[in-house]
Amino acid sequence: MASWRLAAGPGPGAPPRALPLVGLGLATVAASAAAVALAYGAPEVYQRELRLVLLGWTTVPFVVAGMIAWRRRPDSRFGPLLIGAGLITPVSTLQWSDQPLLNTVGQLCDLLLPAVWLHVFLAYPTGRVTGTRRLIVLAGYAAAIVLQVLVLVLGGFDERHLLAVASRPDLAESVQNVQLLALAGLCLVGVVALVRRARAAGRAPRRRVALLVDSFGAALVMVAALLVAGAFQLPGFEILRLATFGVVGLAPVAFLLGLLDARLARSGVADMVVRLTSEPAPDLRELISGALRDGSLAVAYWLPEHGGWADADGAPVSLPGPGDDRGVTVVEQHGEPLATLLYHPSLREEPELVAAVSAAAAIALENGRLQAELRARLQDLRGSRARLLVAAGEERRRL
Repeated sequence: MASWRLAAGPGPGAPPRALPLVGLGLATVAASAAAVALAYGAPEVYQRELRLVLLGWTTVPFVVAGMIAWRRRPDSRFGPLLIGAGLITPVSTLQWSDQPLLNTVGQLCDLLLPAVWLHVFLAYPTGRVTGTRRLIVLAGYAAAIVLQVLVLVLGGFDERHLLAVASRPDLAESVQNVQLLALAGLCLVGVVALVRRARAAGRAPRRRVALLVDSFGAALVMVAALLVAGAFQLPGFEILRLATFGVVGLAPVAFLLGLLDARLARSGVADMVVRLTSEPAPDLRELISGALRDGSLAVAYWLPEHGGWADADGAPVSLPGPGDDRGVTVVEQHGEPLATLLYHPSLREEPELVAAVSAAAAIALENGRLQAELRARLQDLRGSRARLLVAAGEERRRL
């Protein structure tokens, strides 16, 4: 009996145990309760109830979505990144405390939220950022932390912290305005990076995935508008803050809907198996493409005699290089490569679906490889015959 294996990079790590997840849940509850206590213990908090609602909306969805993502994809950093983004929000409320150390930590995290959100949105779906996106994220953290330290060193606007060296509120305000505008600019650059990545990858095979990426871009635009309004003290700031936090909180909800959509898609694999056994035999690439809902899908077969990959017609195929975002899954038989599926990068977030479809089509992929190998031999034979005819003609002309 043939043995099949899928090779799509390093194997997944062990999923987190229940105890750490329970601990994260309890930590979220404790942090939220502490934020509520601080809010009601500090009379200067503006619109206390509304800000607490916004606090919960930008904490709980991120943490819940992060725990589910971490459990489902332990090899991805996106789940822990979502959890961290959720827990930063209650940490920033420590600036309401009268205790100097806690107040200092809270003020240092005051503008860390936009940088963390920028990181989350640019890191989807792997949790990693590279190239230009990495520079954008690093610049965001530098603006959020380094400039905030400088604001506090200049005295800031709340004397309860521990970092004041001078009392220059005018200069501190100027630095903070630069900080707000810098973060706003980076958010807009992040939107451009999202658009360029989406155009380079092509249309997402699932509409929910496209909506998720669109929600990331909308959230960054709203964050940039809020920061600009804060820098220039524009009217309607509180309404804009409510709308911004509302849009940002929708992002993890859209992510969870995407996970549900992927689970429903895996139920369609059984229909693909039935169609594989039908007569006449269906087009394999079209069948796999339909199961994955990815019109850009390509199938390449390994030809041992040629030492390379070829399509169903036997024509040579080059696999994506290291800088290509396109997803790649290699189907192996007895430890040897059999075929490769090349698909839209968004499907890398759905390895279970890709694995189920590949395993279901494994036998048909073997037959497809044999046909591709036969066509490649015919192409070689035609090429050899053409070369012989050309050589014979040249020899006759020479004689």
